[in-house]
Amino acid sequence: MLGRRDLDADGVDKLFLETGAGAYTDVGVFRIKCCEVVQVTMSGSPARTRSRASVLNIGGPQASSDSLVVYSVTSTDGEACDVTLRSYD
Repeated sequence: MLGRRDLDADGVDKLFLETGAGAYTDVGVFRIKCCEVVQVTMSGSPARTRSRASVLNIGGPQASSDSLVVYSVTSTDGEACDVTLRSYD
């Protein structure tokens, strides 16, 4: 488990779980419902992102108190980089 956070303020923590292995690992968002682990959906699709790391790329999810932020950092020369943040409330 990578972490947990009550993203939608319903009193139930959501779980961030790795669902793969390797340099690019899928990270899914799940909740416990009636003693089952159920994947959370966003706009009808499973809530997931990739956590990744390589020589010039890194990215993944980060939970704050009221949102999920997915970040991506890329570089072409190892010095300057581009950062992209997507926030899900």
